[in-house]
Amino acid sequence: MYYTFILHFNLLAIISSAFFVSLRFILTTEMPSTQRESFEIIPALLSRCKIIIFNQLSIDNIKEIIFNALSDKKRGYGLRNIQITNEAIDLIAHLSDGDARKALNIIEQCVNYISIETNYSKINTELIKEMEQKKILTSYKYGEDFYNLTSALHKSIRNSDVDASIYWLTRMIEAGIDPMYIARRLIRIASEDIGNADPQALGLCIAAKEAYHFLGAPEGTLAIVQATIYLAVAPKSNSTYIAFEKAKEYVNKTINEPVPLHLRNSVTSFMKSIGYGKAYLYAHDYPSSITPLECLPPSISNIIFYNPTSNGFEKIILKRLYKITSLKKKYFFYIPCVLLSFLLNLLRANASFALLFSPGFI
Repeated sequence: MYYTFILHFNLLAIISSAFFVSLRFILTTEMPSTQRESFEIIPALLSRCKIIIFNQLSIDNIKEIIFNALSDKKRGYGLRNIQITNEAIDLIAHLSDGDARKALNIIEQCVNYISIETNYSKINTELIKEMEQKKILTSYKYGEDFYNLTSALHKSIRNSDVDASIYWLTRMIEAGIDPMYIARRLIRIASEDIGNADPQALGLCIAAKEAYHFLGAPEGTLAIVQATIYLAVAPKSNSTYIAFEKAKEYVNKTINEPVPLHLRNSVTSFMKSIGYGKAYLYAHDYPSSITPLECLPPSISNIIFYNPTSNGFEKIILKRLYKITSLKKKYFFYIPCVLLSFLLNLLRANASFALLFSPGFI
């Protein structure tokens, strides 16, 4: 895209230290740019701009511009009588990506080359390919297109569209975007959009990153492609992402409660004497290694952060969570009963012992 920014300024001029007068006038300037205005201009300045967006030109528009450039005798190459084939016009239109400046640059390079090289008498596809060598894809590493390509890849994988994922990945690689950056994005996608629905996805992405780091291009590029395909077809779940966001929300909106005493480690005898570690239940001493021990602060003890889906491996996690919850409820009633029985037996033993040594009994 091509942007023109028209700025209007109000100038406040200080006339003297005693008083000042507001001088209002308009300063208008045009700033053409290929970068998105929200990335390049601060909000205060952007609010005073009028933005005109020039979208990509159509193939027919580019062809018309090429024809005019070669036929116009005043502003073009009309006096040079340059010939061009229809195939060459189509190729230039394809290479220009809807940007007239690219098309005109290619025409200029070809005309200059013909003037010094006698092997070519007209512009044809062979000459254009020799001049261009390769279609230059725009990525604008820190501009809008860079982020648009990244977004397209992410959303295609999220939507399980494997072909679109491969296409946008290839666009990014051919545009010269660092494959290590792409690998880092894939690792993020593996956790955000797949998560525990397929726990192997994260490991595969890390392996792909290591493979590319070890092999480099072009051998290591296929590892990135392989990871992309795997993510696109993997079962999807954002439960991990939602759980983290919900936990952050509660951490930020609630007070920082102290860690419950039974979860603290009693490193010294003094800590033990003031209750550190008291009433802690060691999970491995209980069946299935599960106890009714409450591990959240009291004010949010009933909050559920992680809600797995029924997709992929999370279906198994969902069943496991149900079992854990059921066992905790069971132990919640079972353990007090065991403790009560133990206390009653202890009282009976103490009563028998006291009766045995009482003066009346002797």
